[in-house]
Amino acid sequence: MMRLLGIALVAGALGAGLGSLLSRRTVDASAPTTASRVVIAPTPAPRSCGLSDEDRELLRQASATPPVAEAPETPEPPKHDPQALTRALALVEQAETSGRWREEDREALHAALRDASPEETDQVMLRLTQDINAQRVRLD
Repeated sequence: MMRLLGIALVAGALGAGLGSLLSRRTVDASAPTTASRVVIAPTPAPRSCGLSDEDRELLRQASATPPVAEAPETPEPPKHDPQALTRALALVEQAETSGRWREEDREALHAALRDASPEETDQVMLRLTQDINAQRVRLD
């Protein structure tokens, strides 16, 4: 049953394709009648797309023009607060004294390091990590 359905589908597709091909063929009238010469005439593109000739020309020109490269915006340099390192180290020292690192401490450290330089951030995180690894500070 499935094979028969498959054959029917293939036959239908071939028939549709052949019908489409034959509908575009025209016989050359200048050819001798004894010789059958078939010429496939190109089908012109439909002009009913709603664009005027002027609009089509503008579209052609626009698509032929290379895009203009815009100058990339220079990113604003990150803010650096000289007190950021002091605030961050104070939080780490407080954790060393209490022996605990809480969620509130993490949030406060994140806020303090927002305006610190990458080197300062590395310095603070190294110290805190060493404290946690040496079990001087316990994560809560």
